[in-house]
Amino acid sequence: MCIVDVAVAFDAVNVTERNNKTWLTMDTTKGALKSAAGFKFDKSQDMWTLSQKSV
Repeated sequence: MCIVDVAVAFDAVNVTERNNKTWLTMDTTKGALKSAAGFKFDKSQDMWTLSQKSV
């Protein structure tokens, strides 16, 4: 499994409580997240940059 950081709007994130725990959830699909642009943190520039999709 490949883990990629993606950017989402704050209003797209919902707070849900389940089993006395708080979870952050989104109303989206696995496919939409897989096709979203990925970001990586560039330590040399001290900023987030778009990562290149590996084929």
